[in-house]
Amino acid sequence: MTDADWGASYAKSLAAFLNGDAISEPDPRGGKITDASFLLLFNAHSKPLMFTLPEVSYAPGWEVIIDTASGVLGAIHPPKKEIEVRDHAVVVLRSTE
Repeated sequence: MTDADWGASYAKSLAAFLNGDAISEPDPRGGKITDASFLLLFNAHSKPLMFTLPEVSYAPGWEVIIDTASGVLGAIHPPKKEIEVRDHAVVVLRSTE
């Protein structure tokens, strides 16, 4: 993103992918550290927005672990599904195995 993108008045949402297979720090014994991957969906708009989940190469599915608007947790969503994030809300999803 450019500086102009960050300052755009219409920019009301952001999705961030945290890749659990790309942790560069080794464990205390020098081994590779891996974790689940996470997808963070931020909606700062005054209306709900739709987000499309990544394709299957990112994860076989996504489990809702935080939803600041509904509080409903545990739902599993398949790749490429569109999900709604309510206004002024954050949804955090964890990859399923």
